[in-house]
Amino acid sequence: MFQAGFFDQIRATIESQPYFGLYLLLAYLVLIFGWLATKVLKSDHTISGWALFLMVHLYVPMVWRVRINKRCPYPADGPGLIIANHRSPVDPFLVCVWNHLGVYPRTFRLVSFLMAQEYYTIPVVSWVSRTMECVPIARSGRDMQGVKDCLSLLKKGHLVGVFPEGRLNTGDGVMPFGTGIAWLALRAKVPIYPVYIHDTPVSSSSMVEPFIKRTRSRLVYGDPIDLSPFYADSKKKETIEEVTELLHTRLAELEYPRPEPSLPF
Repeated sequence: MFQAGFFDQIRATIESQPYFGLYLLLAYLVLIFGWLATKVLKSDHTISGWALFLMVHLYVPMVWRVRINKRCPYPADGPGLIIANHRSPVDPFLVCVWNHLGVYPRTFRLVSFLMAQEYYTIPVVSWVSRTMECVPIARSGRDMQGVKDCLSLLKKGHLVGVFPEGRLNTGDGVMPFGTGIAWLALRAKVPIYPVYIHDTPVSSSSMVEPFIKRTRSRLVYGDPIDLSPFYADSKKKETIEEVTELLHTRLAELEYPRPEPSLPF
């Protein structure tokens, strides 16, 4: 009874005062921006980090309509190594888009990706990469400095994302991994989170087209991988090769069956 009367009053006020609805909307926006400002001031993230967060979380769900198989398992704090398949230049945004709706306490975290160094100097890409503290690496496969920089970030408690295939995969399945991912995982001694990306936007002729191409993408989060049984023999070649194969298998097995569409919250 009280609720019905209350809303009738609101409706009558809006009808009699045309600008009341506008004032109500403005008050709502002020509350939203006030809440965001409080979050920014209390956060360790930079203004650039929050700007990127807002852009990604407004744009990605709208254009690529990302669905997931379960809540994002990335930790709310502390280090974690994320591995994913790689078919599109937009994959880093898909991997991290729902991490703020993961385990409690839900929090916004940037993911630092290992990326090809030639992209690190492109103006817009450079801003995104530096904001996310991405690590440039040469495509030759001999550049261990990038892997060591990722190890340093993990030791500091960061989330680090790696695409172990090493380049965009235009074929079926998951391409073989280099042993660098096993070296990093064994020395970091952190949980590994496999993520398989389905139906990511691709283009055979342009690196820009995937960013504006609408799709219905899906993420399959696998269970965290614990490598502690391998730590004692982590320097042995056989162990590194075995862990490389294990990580490849755990990611590849997420390809099928494809998940039913579901919301991230």
